[in-house]
Amino acid sequence: MKLRKLVLTGLAISGLAMGASLSAVTQAADQKPNIMFIMADDIGWMQPSIYHQGLAVGETPNIDRIAQEGAKFMTYYAEQSCTAGRNAFFTGM
Repeated sequence: MKLRKLVLTGLAISGLAMGASLSAVTQAADQKPNIMFIMADDIGWMQPSIYHQGLAVGETPNIDRIAQEGAKFMTYYAEQSCTAGRNAFFTGM
């Protein structure tokens, strides 16, 4: 009788622990970050209006809003041709 009670208690504790861990995993999966990657051919770093502040031709209000509400990269490196970078991004290599 004591063995049966011990086994049932162990199973109950294991079930509660697994249920708690599954709910934590589900909650963590709901909080994914929003990441947007913009890739375009023949665009310079100063062409989106968030960078040139109205000094160049062309306005990009939606990209400006995304940059103001999120992150704006000011120091970065890029290739002169986007072919290799695009291939690496799409294939993961």
